[in-house]
Amino acid sequence: MSKVKILAVDDELHIRRLLEMLLKSAGFDVRTASDGEQGLEAALSFRPALIISDYKMPGKMNGIEMIYTLRNEEFGKEIPVILLTGSVSIASSLCKTIEALTKVIHVTKPFSPRKLVLLVQETIKDIEPTT
Repeated sequence: MSKVKILAVDDELHIRRLLEMLLKSAGFDVRTASDGEQGLEAALSFRPALIISDYKMPGKMNGIEMIYTLRNEEFGKEIPVILLTGSVSIASSLCKTIEALTKVIHVTKPFSPRKLVLLVQETIKDIEPTT
């Protein structure tokens, strides 16, 4: 039986491990990446049905830049994204940017693991698993 693929991108190892554990225990096929560049590479090869990404990450590409780049790929235009941010002030300054990106949902850290899994399930309820 195929599982829905989810990519979790965050520079904090404990957040990646938490997301991986939560999502695998909820029945998803999960891959992780530690920055925007690795996330983009993983998305192109793994072809996830959903991406959960931190906004602020080290390196040349943050979460928003990764999403913009992915939106230029045919398969990436419709992938829903849950964007994690570390503060409400960052979230409010990103509102217009997030609105310009279709299918992006914002969640502020710290987040409720239970609520995040429910949000993931709701977001992908109509997505078919891929092989």
